[in-house]
Formats: sequence, C-alpha cells, structure tokens
Amino acid sequence: MESERRLKVPVRRLRDILAEFLPEGQAIDDMNIDREGLDQKVVAGNDWSRFAPKILSVEIHGLNISKAIEHPLVKTLAGSGYRLRSHCEITSIFERI
Repeated sequence: MESERRLKVPVRRLRDILAEFLPEGQAIDDMNIDREGLDQKVVAGNDWSRFAPKILSVEIHGLNISKAIEHPLVKTLAGSGYRLRSHCEITSIFERI
C-alpha cells in the first residue's frame, strides 16, 4: 500500500508566470484556463493589457447563456477587452476585440 504524501506548492499569479517564461514581445494566440473552480481568481490574477491572447478559453460551470453578461468572470473579461464568442458544455470561448 502506498502512503499519502503532502507537498506544499507556492501559489503564483498568472501574470508572474507569464512574465518569467514568455519571451519579451511574444504574442499569445490561444490560452486555456481550467483551474478547477478557481478560474475567476486566475483571470483576476493576470495583466490583460500585457498578456492578452487573441483567443481565450475558460471553464465556466453552469453558465446561463441568456444571462452570460451578468456572470462575474464574463464581466471581468469584457472589461479587459474580450467578447464572449461561444460556449460549449463548460467551456466559454472569448475573443480579444
């Protein structure tokens, strides 16, 4: 029987990871965010003026399409220059406008 082991992993903001690993001037064509229920925090933790992919996919469970503009994550991205283009199952696809 294998024993359970716990590891402490430091939490970092998306903008900090991109600043460290994305080469200066490198465009981002497509980004997918799926952080198992913490997607809103990941979206809030990015610098959308600096790291703005053309297409962004985000997991949003229970999104009511007729009220999508009221969803906090959709509002955040709309304020950062994105438009909701499609929603399939649990994934919303946004386009930079």
